[in-house]
Amino acid sequence: MQSYIVYFGAHSHGSEPTSADQERATDSHHEFLGSFMRCNEKAKQSIFYSYNKHINGFAARLEEKEADEIAKHPEVISIFENKIRELHTTRSWDFLGLEKDSDIPFNSLWKKARFGDGIIIGNLDSGIWPESKSFSDEGMGPAPSKRRGICQGGMTDEGKSDGIKCNSLLTARDLDGHGTHTLSTAGGNFVANVSIMGNGDFVNYVTLGNGKILKGASLSYEGFPPDEKLYPLIMLEDAVVPNPNASVVAEDDRNSCNAKNYQMDLNKLKGKILVCINKKQKATSNDMSSLQAVAGANKDMSEPGAGIITINDKESGNFLKVKPERITISSMNFTTGESLLAYIKSTKNPVAKISSAKTVFNMEAAPMVPPFSSRGPSIVEPNIIKPDITAPGVNTIAANIGDPQLPYKTLSGTSMSTPHVAGIVGLLKIIYPQWTPSAIKSAIMTTATTADTSSRSILDTNYKEMTPFDYGSGHVRPDLAADPGLVYDLSVDDYLNFLCARGTDEKIISMFYPKKTFVCPKSSSLADFNYPSIAVAHLNDSVTITRRLKNVGKPETYNVSVEEPTGVSVQVEPKSLTFGKQGEEKTFKAVFKRDSDDKLDRYVFGALTWSDGYHHVRSPIAVKLLKL
Repeated sequence: MQSYIVYFGAHSHGSEPTSADQERATDSHHEFLGSFMRCNEKAKQSIFYSYNKHINGFAARLEEKEADEIAKHPEVISIFENKIRELHTTRSWDFLGLEKDSDIPFNSLWKKARFGDGIIIGNLDSGIWPESKSFSDEGMGPAPSKRRGICQGGMTDEGKSDGIKCNSLLTARDLDGHGTHTLSTAGGNFVANVSIMGNGDFVNYVTLGNGKILKGASLSYEGFPPDEKLYPLIMLEDAVVPNPNASVVAEDDRNSCNAKNYQMDLNKLKGKILVCINKKQKATSNDMSSLQAVAGANKDMSEPGAGIITINDKESGNFLKVKPERITISSMNFTTGESLLAYIKSTKNPVAKISSAKTVFNMEAAPMVPPFSSRGPSIVEPNIIKPDITAPGVNTIAANIGDPQLPYKTLSGTSMSTPHVAGIVGLLKIIYPQWTPSAIKSAIMTTATTADTSSRSILDTNYKEMTPFDYGSGHVRPDLAADPGLVYDLSVDDYLNFLCARGTDEKIISMFYPKKTFVCPKSSSLADFNYPSIAVAHLNDSVTITRRLKNVGKPETYNVSVEEPTGVSVQVEPKSLTFGKQGEEKTFKAVFKRDSDDKLDRYVFGALTWSDGYHHVRSPIAVKLLKL
């Protein structure tokens, strides 16, 4: 059951209602909902707020089927889910807790790890742009003594040799931009006042002719002055040149920003704001034909196209990514775009103006999982939950290459999340140089959160609730990862036994670790791989898994709690683990037993957590119930 707002428009009682008018309005709301629930008393219990004075509507807790039926009623203008919008910062270091309001908390991982002093981050990418201030060594001491390597010459800014014989294919200079962006996210020097055209996550506003103001996203170089006139709005299908030789444009592509089989009429664009639909399936690197047309109109005409508004289709949802543009532009998510389209349909002469981009540090609840984020289950090995972790990766500002006018740019993708985690790993390695990569991974995974800044479950950009196949163990929390209490560690032998359990030939396995003769154990199980998350790929009756925990904190006693997946009982033995010293390891078993006779193949989810009252070592659970 969800909270919904049902909206009817204006009241018949006018702008100055009496108490009797308001009471009648509330009664009408009870009667209206009661007609669907077949009981006015039940309706009264469901409605928790009646808008009985200025706007006509009510807020109620409804089942999804009830909301769908109400939406069809001719008196209902709109019905939408009632959502709380909390605030969060757009800066990664603030959002991750490393910094707060330009101050570094005493327990910040940054401070504990000396801001990365002495650690080297390897970057397997397209290289770097050494002229970027992000890679300046100003104020830094010599390279760590353990560093192995040389400073190698390469290509100059103009792509010419700098005097050292060097094949450009072998140089570490970045001619693509991807490596520079990722490495300056993971590490590098602090740079003051980093922005893109003076802006730092990129909001602008569209004012409509009816006075309504809609929020969009933009990194436009331009915007209309505050007192500028309103410009006519034109849909893309009304701004094209009829072309009998072109292939027929599909009905749902007629307003697509991404379609290629049409030609823009620049005369129709003259002095107008073009509106088009950004279709996820048609998107090609944000290189939209309509945007190019408006840019051309700006360049070639004395009275250019005034700008462009792009609207996400339903599949693209409420995810927005932006890049610098030299035209006035606003990108709207699906929900906001629906309001704009409704306005255009409501009047013969729709008009609007677009503001310039602004930096806004307080926006909606986060994190959210964007459409491009990798999803599970793992095709390669379903006995391991993938992804592992979630980290910031949308509209990330980091270093750019070869453009003095634009030294920083935004990119979005899993490539932007990865360096956030790599930087955290580097900081943890400074504090715990003896920790294995598996111990660091465990610390990051078991201290992650599955809640957003509103303390609700992490959602996707269409506000759909996610599972461990969407966010893994949750969103990374660096400061907690620095003190996880317990870790699930893995040795080289654990990985080799994993390959044995997968049926890999011993000769092939020995190629992974030629330093020792390796013989597969007589029995090995994928279910016993000591991973920080728990996946049971096939559950007919019961499955037993084994895990091993290492104490990396003080001597403590940890007790287990389980969020059982639907239709599955979980029994853990022992239920308590006492660690007498740091480095001590303890083993536990968990028996997963099917309690459901569901006849469908499906995954169900839960969690297993060990806690001493302060530390909470959490492992997500994914179980696939096989069809009986």
